[in-house]
Amino acid sequence: MTSADAINVITTRPNNRATNLVEAINNLSTGRLTISAHHAPLMAIIEYYDQAFFDRLEQESAQAKGNSAAYDGVIFISGNAVDWAQSSLAANLWQRILACPLFAIGEQTASVLQKEINLTLTHPERLENKQRVTHPQQMNSEGLLNLPELSDVKGQRWLIIKGKDGRDKLKTGLQAGGATVHELSVYQRQLPDSNSQERIVELQRMKPIWLISSIQALNNLSQILNHQVQDCRIIISSDRIAEQAAELGFCIIAQAQDASDKQLVQSLKEYIGN
Repeated sequence: MTSADAINVITTRPNNRATNLVEAINNLSTGRLTISAHHAPLMAIIEYYDQAFFDRLEQESAQAKGNSAAYDGVIFISGNAVDWAQSSLAANLWQRILACPLFAIGEQTASVLQKEINLTLTHPERLENKQRVTHPQQMNSEGLLNLPELSDVKGQRWLIIKGKDGRDKLKTGLQAGGATVHELSVYQRQLPDSNSQERIVELQRMKPIWLISSIQALNNLSQILNHQVQDCRIIISSDRIAEQAAELGFCIIAQAQDASDKQLVQSLKEYIGN
C-alpha cells in the first residue's frame, strides 16, 4: 500500500492494446490521490512471414484439393495474432480459418477475435452456427489445455496462430494428446526503437509503477534500464513472470490474478488502497 499523493502508472501493452487500460487507471484518481497513466510499449510488433507454414500449406492443398485449412481447432495466442493474421493472410484462407472451432488464450484476445468473426463471416450458414470463441478462465496455455474441448484430441489437426518464438507448452501438450499440430507465426517482437527506449528511461526516473503482462516485456525493460532494476516497481500477472522478475531483481509490489485489464486495475487498486 502507498500513501503518496500522486502515482504514475505505466501501461506497457503494444500500441493498439492499451487505450481501455489507460482510461481505467486514470479513473482511479480521487480527491486525495492523483493517478496518472502513461503508455510506454515495451515491445515493437512487426509482421513475420512464416515460409515453412505456407510451403506446407501449398503442399497439402495440392493433395487435399483445397481443404488443407480444415482444422479441428484453431488457437490464437494474442490479439496481435488476430490482427496480423487478418492483415497478412489471403481472404479465402482467413475465412476458412475463422470457420473452424476457435479458441483464444484469454478474454481480451477472444473479444478481438469475436469482432473479427462478426465482420468477416457473413455467409448465412455460418451466421446460423453463431460462431463463438472459447477461452479459459485461467488465461494461459495450461488453462487452455485443461478445457473439456481439448481433453480428447487424438487424431485431430490443430493450428496455433502466434508470434515468432515464445512458449511451446500448447504445441507439446496437444501433441502429447495425439494431435497433429501446426503453428503459424504472423508477427515478431522486437525492442522498442531508440526514441522509445529513451522515454522509458525517463519514465523510470519518476519512480512509477509498471504493469507487466509478459516475460518478453519484462526482459526488454531490464535491458533498456541496463539491468538496474532494484528500484523498478512492477505489478505482474503470472507466476512465470514473478519468477523471472525475482531472478532479474525487480521490486514486485503486487501480482494480478491474470493479464486482463480488469485484474491489473484491481491489483493496482488494492495496492494503493483505493
